[in-house]
Amino acid sequence: PEDKYYQLAYALALVNMSLADGCFEFDFRDSTVSYRATTSYLESIISKGALEYILDISCAIVDKYNDKLFMFLNDKLTISELMDAICD
Repeated sequence: PEDKYYQLAYALALVNMSLADGCFEFDFRDSTVSYRATTSYLESIISKGALEYILDISCAIVDKYNDKLFMFLNDKLTISELMDAICD
């Protein structure tokens, strides 16, 4: 819902502060939330293990926060409860 855009953006910023290899992004134009896996590969050859790590961490991060954000957007959690859940 549009009335929660800024609160959602704030919540995602809090989540992002705890992430080492990626970040959530929120697009105000179409209200999509996405997760971008990032890490440094400067002058590197990406190994199978590194690719598996990125896929594993992406799934784990989305799984960890998806339900909390969904509950907030559907009025099952207040912004304070969401902040508590994110900061745990």
